[in-house]
Amino acid sequence: MGTLLSGRVDELDGNYLVTEGSQLFGRGKDGIFHFCCRLSEDSEKAYGRVFEEEDRLYIAPLHSFQILVRDGEGGCRSIPLKPCEVTLSAFADSIRVGDFLFLIPQTYPYLVRMDFRTEELHYVEVPESFFGVDEDGNPNTRGYCLFRNFLLFSSVNDPQILAVDVNHLERQTVLPGEELQAGGYTFLTTDLRKEAVWLLSADDTSVCRWNPENGEYRRFDCSQEEIGLFDCGFEIPGKIRPFSSMIDTRKGLLLAPARGDCFFLLSKEDRKFHVWTPPFPMPTKPRSGYMRSPFLGILFRQQEAFGVEQGNLESIRYFSMPDRKLYEITEDLDSYTEIPLRFSINELKEHCYGFARRNPWQRYGCYEDVFHTLPAFLSDRLPGNPHCKEEQIRDYSEITENTDGTCGKKTHEEVKRRLFVD
Repeated sequence: MGTLLSGRVDELDGNYLVTEGSQLFGRGKDGIFHFCCRLSEDSEKAYGRVFEEEDRLYIAPLHSFQILVRDGEGGCRSIPLKPCEVTLSAFADSIRVGDFLFLIPQTYPYLVRMDFRTEELHYVEVPESFFGVDEDGNPNTRGYCLFRNFLLFSSVNDPQILAVDVNHLERQTVLPGEELQAGGYTFLTTDLRKEAVWLLSADDTSVCRWNPENGEYRRFDCSQEEIGLFDCGFEIPGKIRPFSSMIDTRKGLLLAPARGDCFFLLSKEDRKFHVWTPPFPMPTKPRSGYMRSPFLGILFRQQEAFGVEQGNLESIRYFSMPDRKLYEITEDLDSYTEIPLRFSINELKEHCYGFARRNPWQRYGCYEDVFHTLPAFLSDRLPGNPHCKEEQIRDYSEITENTDGTCGKKTHEEVKRRLFVD
């Protein structure tokens, strides 16, 4: 599937998904995802998770300033958000908590809550360290989870945790542990009993168990373990981040490799790290350059909606980036089932975007991927929209002062005017 799926968890939950090109697909009775509609004219994925509510679909934005609502007849309307000037994606993700939809900010300065019953919006201003990007262009907001009635957020640069009450929208920042750490945390998840939160360090190989109610904090470091690193063609200079994600299981805390060469299980029995060998095949390199893998995979629990009561456990799933395969793992971690992600190749080609604006900060063009290849471009066989000179000029005219090819001449005339003005 190449660039069709990028490994976001929001692509892998439920009966609907949004692919690159902002194309909405729904799983049919045949188990195949079929094309529903195009959500945006941009070629990049502008929307993330899809939430089902009665006969409506609520589609959460990533770099758009509106929530889309699709009714049972196929009609579509939008719920506009407060506009802000942002760079890169406005939102990192979204989550349902009972009757509320929360939009998790990336460069947007607010946490947004929408009530499914009334579609009323509320905004919670987020401290700067929990949104935006750092000096290397990496998002500050990384981990989040639901604990009791609070949404907890971490930042890669700040050791404090931001807690927001889902009902009253009151916020506070809390510092887990007594010692001030150098950095923050990349990933958060609750334990099976919902009594504590696991935090994955952003700057070393440690994980921490924190009880927000009594303040108990314990750190587990696997730096003594032998962790090899694969060259995935992606790294953050000066950072040691061998793990991409983690979940708590009945056997212990399972950590998935980002660029590390193995899974680790922090055993419940002896509180020591052990190598866990996955029962499924685990390739270490992508099959082609069109299947770029910034990490080896992501581990998560399949969960379409979080209730405030946080009920039954959902199944353990792992998405393998190099080969774009989805696995469901049994709770005892001993066996697995592959979850097919099936599309109609004819539908995919029919609805390719071709030449279009990528997003608000990447303008008109055709971005190379598994469907839009260099050989197809050279032989004039690209699928989707053909190149349109007028559309390209119109798009670039939004960000350039001169689009008629006479920029040099006009600059020369302006210089002469300023130098030789009477």
